[in-house]
Amino acid sequence: MPTKALAAKDRKKGGLGIYMVKNSMDDMKYEYKDGQNVLTVVKNL
Repeated sequence: MPTKALAAKDRKKGGLGIYMVKNSMDDMKYEYKDGQNVLTVVKNL
C-alpha cells in the first residue's frame, strides 16, 4: 500500500491511482485483448 502520510504536493508523481480505484470502485478487471489493454471499473449506484 502506498504511503498517504505526505501531502499531495509533497509526493512524487504516481503510485496512488490503482490504490484509489480499488478502494472506491465495487469491481475492477484488467485484461489484454486484441493487442490492447482493457481496464473495466464498476461502481454500483
